[in-house]
Amino acid sequence: MSQKELNYILKVLEEGSFSKAAEKLYISQPSLSEYIKRTEKRIGTPLLNRQANTVSLTEAGKIFVESERNIVRQRENTQRQINDLIHLDCGQVTIGVSVFRCKQFLTRIISIFKEKYPKVDVLIEEDVTENLVYYAEQSITDFSIVLLPTNIKSLNSVWLFDEKIVVAVAKTTTLSKIISYRFLLRARSPRLIFLCLKMIISYL
Repeated sequence: MSQKELNYILKVLEEGSFSKAAEKLYISQPSLSEYIKRTEKRIGTPLLNRQANTVSLTEAGKIFVESERNIVRQRENTQRQINDLIHLDCGQVTIGVSVFRCKQFLTRIISIFKEKYPKVDVLIEEDVTENLVYYAEQSITDFSIVLLPTNIKSLNSVWLFDEKIVVAVAKTTTLSKIISYRFLLRARSPRLIFLCLKMIISYL
């Protein structure tokens, strides 16, 4: 049933007659009657009890109207969720990161992000680099922060920062290594992820 068909039936019930409903709907009574008869023919059973002084729903009509009302509510709820997501009133971002990296800088940045977007849920998947790459590839995470090199053609990478790691060894030996970190992206919500990435990079 279309929204129009549902509205016509509800108006007939509200007014208690086809003539009054037709007047309120700005159509002729024969047109309204024919419209509802076509609907009943398509459904395969009467939806309205037509009596001399009143109109009421049949048992099938009660079931059908309630079902269509639920569909309308679900459609409105779906549109509302989409609108919320577009305007970032709500949403979810899942970040893959090692336990160390999460404690080192991500926790602080997430707190700032949540202040700006309080209705956006930020979920963390903590694991080792090999698994984090897999999570990004399978869209388990929206992006993962991992070590280079990663040669996964199905993923896009965005350079984040270089980090110097100093290893403590004997006085006669020194060793340092530059390791690059990258985001691995498999975006499900590109705009939301972009904002999250932008904030992370700006606070590093």
